[in-house]
Parts: sequence; structure tokens; C-alpha cells
Amino acid sequence: MASSPATPDSGDSAKGEVGSDGDGTGASPASCHTPLPVGPAQGKLVPNQIIRTISAGRVRQRHESNGTFGGFGDHYFENRSFEFIIEDYTPTGEKRIVITLKPLGIHGTGKAGDAGLPNFRVFQNGGTNPDLFNSNNTLKDNGDNTFTFEMKDGGGNPQTALTSGRLIGFEFGFFFNKEKVEGRNSYYSDTFRFIVGKEGLVVGVPLTDGVAGNPEAREPHEALSGGAHTVPLIKAEQDQKLHYSQSSLNISAKDMQGFLEGRSLFHSNFTSGQHTEAGIDFSPERLAKQKGLAGPALDASACSSCHSHNGSFSPEEKDRPNHVLKIAKADGSAHDEFGLQIQKSELARATQLKITSETKVETFADGTKVTLTAPKYTMPGAQISARIPQMVYGLGLLEGVSENDIASRVPCMPPVTGVSGKLPQAIDPITARKALGRFGWKAGKVSLEHQISEAALLDLGVTTPLFPTEDCEKTGKCGVGKSELAAEDVDRLVTYMRSIAVPVQRNVKDERFISGEKVFAKLSCTSCHVPTSYTDNKHPVEKLRDQTFHAYTDLLLHDMGEGLSDGKAENNASGSEWRTPPLWGLGLMKAVNGQLLLLHDGRAKSYEEAILWHGGEAAAIQAAFRALTKDERDDLYFFLESI
Repeated sequence: MASSPATPDSGDSAKGEVGSDGDGTGASPASCHTPLPVGPAQGKLVPNQIIRTISAGRVRQRHESNGTFGGFGDHYFENRSFEFIIEDYTPTGEKRIVITLKPLGIHGTGKAGDAGLPNFRVFQNGGTNPDLFNSNNTLKDNGDNTFTFEMKDGGGNPQTALTSGRLIGFEFGFFFNKEKVEGRNSYYSDTFRFIVGKEGLVVGVPLTDGVAGNPEAREPHEALSGGAHTVPLIKAEQDQKLHYSQSSLNISAKDMQGFLEGRSLFHSNFTSGQHTEAGIDFSPERLAKQKGLAGPALDASACSSCHSHNGSFSPEEKDRPNHVLKIAKADGSAHDEFGLQIQKSELARATQLKITSETKVETFADGTKVTLTAPKYTMPGAQISARIPQMVYGLGLLEGVSENDIASRVPCMPPVTGVSGKLPQAIDPITARKALGRFGWKAGKVSLEHQISEAALLDLGVTTPLFPTEDCEKTGKCGVGKSELAAEDVDRLVTYMRSIAVPVQRNVKDERFISGEKVFAKLSCTSCHVPTSYTDNKHPVEKLRDQTFHAYTDLLLHDMGEGLSDGKAENNASGSEWRTPPLWGLGLMKAVNGQLLLLHDGRAKSYEEAILWHGGEAAAIQAAFRALTKDERDDLYFFLESI
């Protein structure tokens, strides 16, 4: 990781221009084009050669459909990931498939005094209980903590036939060596699915669909919001808050372990040093290492306090601010007393900060009236912007869209009155040059490392190699030039962010979904909330390359009008310009966070309110929305709730 010391940027001075041939990013503005879509999560049927699929996972506390499946138990970040390999010989004419399991933790061998060998359950039953499998087996110990099982054709038994094109589901059972692996030693795994004769895993399959082996029963590719990085919907009632918390099923062993270690950092309280989830403990050495790192100026002590369950604010989180309050002087530079952000710990000193609200009434063509309320934050001589935390799933995919593809969307804007779009620019803290902005409400961060490092500094008061000086202003307790979070830990957090999967779309065959999707297109919402994007073949993570996904964003800046202006410019974004937020997964936000919060300051508590606040470039679209019938509006909300 390159990590030259830097300071968070509030200005707009840097060398080069984004999308220029000069000294900026080196990319030329792309002409209007549509990138070629890539294949679905599974490849084509492959003739005459052995097919190898390599992926990884983490241990689970129960079966896929059970409660506690989605959660993370004690020691989850230690010795509890694994790699597996599927070697499919059927294209060569041999009716066999070999499964290899390589757990990170030392596994039992079945010998006297040791835990048992790993279990392999395969041919998921298509009955009412999806946790039943038609074949229950013990893997063979091949030495060096590696285990295998050879699946053979059932010899006429349709339940265990290795027929080309068949969808097969399987799971592992683990029994770790109690002397080598601390804590609980018996676990389950995800249910992994593949198609005989095809490379790759089948993802996003709901529990009650396709488990009997019919590949046509799986969700259509359009419903795979995250492409190969889509996960099935969690069904257990007690796990409903964990829809945004799952790792991709298409992941390397290294990144799987990095995801778990990064998650443990994301859930570390850097004031107490403890893990933020009950029942999960750190070693005394790690407690001592993390304790007291937060502050002196801070909004919260843990990443998970603001991004609750990888979503946004949750009322249940005690250690959180009401909003993140960005601040600047009238000329846009850092505030003399509060710097770039008024942290929760500094609110007592912000005696001139005033919080009020304004309301207005919008009326639909059918006479329905809606009252809209907007918060107003003011301070003499300052610009204040209240922000809510954004969801953090699917960021590895957004990171992988090429700059040329994003730039190509500027001249591709459809002929809708007023709709345009602007390529975001931000200052790369490593090079101090202008680069494409991708992350944040105004796309002010150029990379996940940038996003994580600046959030650690401004939200937690924790320094990193990228920002080693505390944002302490007048507290008089500055730690200068010392990185509190090691580069390796920042890397782990980057891996965690890249690896969080996207929930599958719901209700895609429902007539209301189909109708709502048509209304969404008729209104030209797709001119900014572009349904489909593609990652290129240059992503640093191989399994994130060449993906088709459906985030519903163009990643451009758009002028949303005076009603949504915070008056605070950021890089090349004016006060009224905002990056198009992705819409994927929003329908699960109430389950995850207990409330629906939309727009940059969370003022909108429904899709209706959010759309009615659209102005500026979207004014004509908002007017068309007000002309819809109630049935059309309801179908639109159903669609948004389902994607």
C-alpha cells in the first residue's frame, strides 16, 4: 500500500485534470458507448476438460436456513476460514467430481483422542426442509490439514446423479482440534451451489427455489444485484439485521481471512479496546494495543457505531452521533476552530451552532398532499453540512467500474429536460493530484483506502499512515506524525469493505415489481440511477473482475436543486451537487437499521419523500412523478423496496 503522509483535503488545488490527456489521471474522456456485458456468475458448459472452481468461506454456527447462521461467534477472525476446490471430471466422460477442503484451523483427523474428520453433505434435498441432504459423508484425510471427497454418479439413482447441467448444493461440517483451535470446535458452512459441467458457483439462490437440482429454478441473472458477489436472502428472524453483513461466496482464501480480520477491526471500540458485539472477546494483548486510540476529537469509538450492521445509523447504537457535521469557512477552507468536522465530542464548544427545520407541502395530481421537513444547520461565518453514514456493501464492485465507463455516461445522458451529469474530481492524498472521485456523498474520496483513512481520522480520531496527524484543532492534544493504525490493519479494512456482498433482489416475478420497473424507466429515473454497471479486468482482486452488477447509479455528480443544497462545495461538487447514491438493497434497510433514512442528511423517511425532494436536474422527473396515479406510485415503491 502506498501511504505517503497527507492531510484531509478541503480545497480544490491540485495538478492535472480528471479525464484529461495531461498530467492528471491520464484517461481521455470516453465517447458515448455501452460497455459489453460480461457473463453471468456461472460460466458456460465446458466440454472435454476438467473444470476447477476455487473459492473460500467461513464457518457458520448453523445451517443456511437456521437462526444464528448469519452471525459471527467468538474467535470468528481466528482459524475459522477455509478454502475449497471443486474438480469436475464430467466433461471428460468420467462421472466423478472431487471436492478438496483446506481449513485454516487445525482440523480433527478422526484418530483416537482427536476430533472427527470433516463432514460433507451433498445433493441438497428439494423438500420442505432445505437443511436435509441426500448424501452425508466423511472426507478423507490427505495429510497437511487437507481433506477430500470423491462424488460418483448414483448409478441410476436420480437423487445422486451427476447429470450435466444439474444444480448441486453442498455444505461442510467442521470438528476442529480442541488443543489447536481455541473456543467452539464444531461448525457448519454456507450451502454452496454449482452446476455440473460449468465453472463457478451459483449465487443468490433462495432457500425454497432450485434446491432440488433444477438450474432453471434459480433467480434470473438480472436479480443478482452484485453479480457473482450476490448472496441469498437471509430468512431466519433473528438474523434479519445481518442482510448487509455477509461476505461474497466467490472469494479467495486470503481475502476471506482478510474479511474476517477486517471485520474485527470494523467492530473494535478504539476507546475501550473491546469488540463491539457481546460474547466476542479479544486477547489481552489486542485489548491493550487498541485501547485509547480514539480521540481526542471523535464522533464515535468504532466504525460499526455509525455503520450499524454495515448500513447507516441505527437507533439501538448508543455510541453514535446524530449526524456527521462537516464544516468549512465561508470561502470553503477548514474552519479555524473545528477544522473539517464538528465531532460529537466538540458539540459542547459549538455554542453558535443552531439547528432548526423548515417544512413545505407538495401536492400530487390526484390531490394527495405530502409534508416535507428539512433540517437546517447554521453557524455564523461557516458552512455546515449534516451527513448520515452510507451503506458499505458492494463497494468492491463500485471500485471496479473503469473511469472511461463512468466518463462515457456524461455524453450518454438521455434527452430529458435538464438532466446532465458531471465527472467527480477529488484530491488523491497519495499523489496530491486530481483523480476520479468514487466514494462519499459528493464523491470526495478516490479509493477505499482514502475513504477508510479519512473516516478513521475525522470520525474516530484514529491516525493512519495516510493521515498521521490528528484533527485536533484547539483541543491542544495533537499527536503529530504518528500512525495509530498500522498499514496492515488499513489493508485488512480495505479487504473487508471490498468483500461485503450484496443481497439478492426480491419479488422479481411479482406483477407489482414488473409494473414498478416500467414506471421507474418511464420517469427516466434510469438517466441517473443507471441499473447496470460492469467492472473491468484490472481490479486488484481477481474475483471482482469482469462482473455485471445492478447498483442503480451512474457514479456521477448531479445538481439536485436548492432544496437539497447544503451550501458547502467539495472539490468540483457545488453545494447542490451530489453523487448518485446506489439503490440496491435499500428495501432491507428497515430490517437492518430499524428505519429508512434517505438523502444525504436522512431527512426523507420514505421513497415518496426522497423523490419529492428532487429538484435541479431532476425537476422535470419530480413533476412527472407527482402526475402519477396512486397505483403507479405504489408499484414504484414496491420496485424500489425489492431491488
